[in-house]
Amino acid sequence: MATSYDTCDNCSNEPASPMAVTWCPECEEKLCDECSHRHRFSKVTKDHDAIPLVNYKQLSMICETSVFCKDHNHKVKIYCRNHELPLCKSCVLTTHRNCENTAILAEAAKNVKTSTTMCSLLKDLKDIISNLAKAANDRETNLSSIDEDEERIKQSISTTRDQYKVSNTLAMVSDKSRNELKELLTELREREDKMLQLENNLTYINKYASDINVLVIMHEIAKIVHEEEEYLKRIYNAGTLDRIKISVKGSSCVEAFEDLDITVKKATPMINIEKNIQGQMVMVRASGYDNVKFQIKKRFSDIRRKEHIIGCCVLPGGKIVFADNSGELTVLKMNGKGFTFSLNGASIFDVCAIGINTVGITTGMDSSIYIIDLKKLTAIKSKDTPNFCCGIAYHDDKIIVCVKLDGIVTVNLKMTNLKLIFLENLPWGSYVTTFEDNICFTNNRDRNVSVINSVGQIIWKLKFEQYKPFGIAADNMGNIYVAGHIFLMVIPSDGKRKKRLDGDDDGLFQPWAVAYDEENKSIIVANLAEGPVFVYSQI
Repeated sequence: MATSYDTCDNCSNEPASPMAVTWCPECEEKLCDECSHRHRFSKVTKDHDAIPLVNYKQLSMICETSVFCKDHNHKVKIYCRNHELPLCKSCVLTTHRNCENTAILAEAAKNVKTSTTMCSLLKDLKDIISNLAKAANDRETNLSSIDEDEERIKQSISTTRDQYKVSNTLAMVSDKSRNELKELLTELREREDKMLQLENNLTYINKYASDINVLVIMHEIAKIVHEEEEYLKRIYNAGTLDRIKISVKGSSCVEAFEDLDITVKKATPMINIEKNIQGQMVMVRASGYDNVKFQIKKRFSDIRRKEHIIGCCVLPGGKIVFADNSGELTVLKMNGKGFTFSLNGASIFDVCAIGINTVGITTGMDSSIYIIDLKKLTAIKSKDTPNFCCGIAYHDDKIIVCVKLDGIVTVNLKMTNLKLIFLENLPWGSYVTTFEDNICFTNNRDRNVSVINSVGQIIWKLKFEQYKPFGIAADNMGNIYVAGHIFLMVIPSDGKRKKRLDGDDDGLFQPWAVAYDEENKSIIVANLAEGPVFVYSQI
């Protein structure tokens, strides 16, 4: 006879299986009282965090999320810090065989529930929910305003020569606008409900699930949150959130149906949403600017220069790559060991990390972009630019480059689609970096730092009165670090102020190239012509 309760998985072969009272997320088993006791004191399972079964049933995402790899069906035991992914043994041997920065999953998951990543994810969820609600509320307001517009125009129809045609046309126009708004409103409310449920799930999971399960699930939720951010940006940039207003063309009196016209204007209530979704990660999160402090952690005193170090980047795993404008690239580990090589006599201006053994470079006056394989020490892709190319950055499968006189261009990794996304008369020596979907770049001639979004809209511009800004980097909180020709400066994500980071006795002289090491929370700064390379660690 079928039971009306959940039975113990360990005792399932017994004639009368006892009722399950707990759930072990790591074993993925329901346990009775006796098995729960043995499970709690067994050497193998004593560190497992079993939870009451009633709580488990509310964790819908744990029910759907397994600690087994979806690709290979092996248990995930390793965590790749380079890609922020849990791995099984097959992943380690195949798709992640070149990833050096890995850890035991249980170690990586320690304190995950109180981590800044968890706090940030919860904050992002709240921002998305708020923006979806604002967008939906504005659609409802727009529906009401269409009713008002229609009623106002109807009042003027009574004197028209063609009242029937005008009334029918007005009804058709109004109904079409209403249907569009209602369809979007339904979608926005559904997405809002989905995100609210996700927020509830994440809060509940963070309370009851094991650290390992939380880490695995956080990755899945982060992908969903990113998709919602992209959706909001997409509908905003496409004008889908514009306010629809029905008005009379040219006159307040409607004499014929040809006089009807629809004008579309930006809705004032959407300004806050625009700020959030155009720079969701930059504008919403607190950058911690007031508490940003660094001290020198390491000096590379014997760094080799053939001419000048004018570019640098940090690879996943911590290796530092320096670009010498003589045409040499130097790759260093933190212990100072490394190698130097030249690219067939070509000059080099700047360098950016693409993969663990792959970088992108610009060649300055040679007007070319290259993708370099650091294992094979050879160029694997190249693309000419319309003018001298200077600073380079990489984000979201795109290379971003400062081109003299032209502005900011992007190109895909296949080097097949070069696009100008922001027009500006940039001088020689402009540098670029990214933070999420925002692009930050320097202009040493006009002495300013600018931030644009991914479609080339200016977000802010900050003037440097006394210093010429050159190298630029950004941390994962949106703080922007600039080599100010004399000092090392930091700018918060809102671009409203700046301050000096280095000390008078640090030894910076003409700081030029700068990079941020996200993994170690440190800044690498290179003097242009002489002196050591500095590694500043956050305190």
